[in-house]
Amino acid sequence: MRAAVLLDDRKMEVLDVRDPEPGPEEALIRPLRASICGTDLHIYCGEFHERVELPRILGHEFMGRVEWAPAASGFFPGDSVVVDPLVPCRTCSACQDGRMSACRLLRLLGVDKDGGFSEIRPVPVDRLHHVPEGLSPDRAVFAEIYAIAFHGIRRAVIEPGDFVVIIGAGKLGLSLLDVARGAGAEAIAIIDVLPNRLEVAKVLGADLVLDATKVDPVLEIVRRTRGRGADRVIEAVGHHVPIPNCLPPMAMSCEMVKPAGRVVAMGLGPESTPVFWRNAVLKELDIVASRVSLGEYPRAIAALAKPGRLHPEAFVTDQVSLEDVPKVLARMENEPAGILKTIVKIAER
Repeated sequence: MRAAVLLDDRKMEVLDVRDPEPGPEEALIRPLRASICGTDLHIYCGEFHERVELPRILGHEFMGRVEWAPAASGFFPGDSVVVDPLVPCRTCSACQDGRMSACRLLRLLGVDKDGGFSEIRPVPVDRLHHVPEGLSPDRAVFAEIYAIAFHGIRRAVIEPGDFVVIIGAGKLGLSLLDVARGAGAEAIAIIDVLPNRLEVAKVLGADLVLDATKVDPVLEIVRRTRGRGADRVIEAVGHHVPIPNCLPPMAMSCEMVKPAGRVVAMGLGPESTPVFWRNAVLKELDIVASRVSLGEYPRAIAALAKPGRLHPEAFVTDQVSLEDVPKVLARMENEPAGILKTIVKIAER
């Protein structure tokens, strides 16, 4: 089979490799579509040495067609499926508490194990979800990012009438915005430093877009809420670039949220940034984290299948072949502002 194989930092080649054999309780999936994620770029640049053993086939956002499945698995050859790449240990305290998203030993297909940038991939059958009739591969491939967004919105506990702020208009921030539109918020503001991403946020229905290089986001949110502050703030930046006279994302979140409000941290940046905790204590804030997803795949798939509910096509930059994956990752490193979401077309139905 052909696969995009990461051989070393910034060295990926599309090679002929041996077809993998399924293990116990695994189905063989032929990927149809995959999506290139920011995590793929970080792995490509060598930031995951502690987890990723090379050579590695990346691609943790993918869907495909069942080629073979174990008897009584509920899946049959020809079935269209979405792959949940999360492989929890099921034995740690978090897993035992039903919080597999916080698994201490959580592994991902395409990160810790080979993934979807390939023509054949064994996948545990309990990581598969049927794709309903009418949901195209080009939309089904977004189930992973939207499952994460649904989880983040659930962690935010948005209530009718809330003023919600999303910090970061990257792939995650935009999917959060798209999901939040149906969560009952009165208004949604989104903050970024890249004008092209803020333009996409407008298309997705943001009520307020703020360029943090031009305005003080904290002062602007406080002004727009007449001094009250935002009800919910979701930080979805991860790696951030310092901006003169602007607080780092988490510090900004705690400053602009109202007393007794809620802040959700979702970014996975490497920086350690200061937060004025005295103010957070005086406000008695709820500060929670949201990691990956926890049972939201069916909800994400159903929403993607419902006409007009979600709009993933708004942040697709381009569609490429499997052979083009190395070029796209190189371009993402050199031109990060120019690419939002790239879909990899691996096979037809």
